Amino acid sequence: MATNTSSLFTALVGAELRVWNSLEAALTEAGNPLSLGRFLVLRTVRDTRACRIQEVAESQGITLGAASRLVDRLRRDGLLHRTPCEHDRRAIILTVTDAGIDHLASAETIIAAEQDRLFAPLSPNQRDSFARALTLIAEASDPAPQRGSTQGPRMIRFDHVSKTYPGGTRAVDDFSLTIEQGSTTVFLGTSGCGKTTLMRMVNAMVAPDLGHGVRARAKT
Repeated sequence: MATNTSSLFTALVGAELRVWNSLEAALTEAGNPLSLGRFLVLRTVRDTRACRIQEVAESQGITLGAASRLVDRLRRDGLLHRTPCEHDRRAIILTVTDAGIDHLASAETIIAAEQDRLFAPLSPNQRDSFARALTLIAEASDPAPQRGSTQGPRMIRFDHVSKTYPGGTRAVDDFSLTIEQGSTTVFLGTSGCGKTTLMRMVNAMVAPDLGHGVRARAKT
């Protein structure tokens, strides 16, 4: 008898949680100061050329605002640098500090060993089948519109976004706006009032420090 979808979903989520906790425990028992979440972020920053907060948000499946706060905590702990881009002073480039690199290298060894232990019960064929099944589930859950879909008109939304640049210049302060598809919107204001910063948020070239970021989504 085929496993019903409810049981399969419960098993999938339960296994993910147990695997996550197992990797967290391995790091803790080895005395590594990184949590698994911090490890994943640092690895993304290290392996992404000219990494921005946008790449962190996409890799972790979180909002730009949440990614910005996470990056700030890592910076305060001495694990990340935030450096203005040489070609665009409004953009921030992330790099891992020497201390972060040391912790990351140690964590990679710990996590690799624990991953080998967790997947040891699976044969090569079972691993291949498992990987294909996860790919199919990921594709089915992709929010991108499928061919023939009747997705509604899209809009852009700023949800209480704020942005302060290095040096203390506050370019955007608690700004909210919804722009409907097909509408024409013009930002007017004096130099330095935040017009360019807002446009760069739309293009994900700048991440807000506060707020829920810019959302482009279908109306329901």
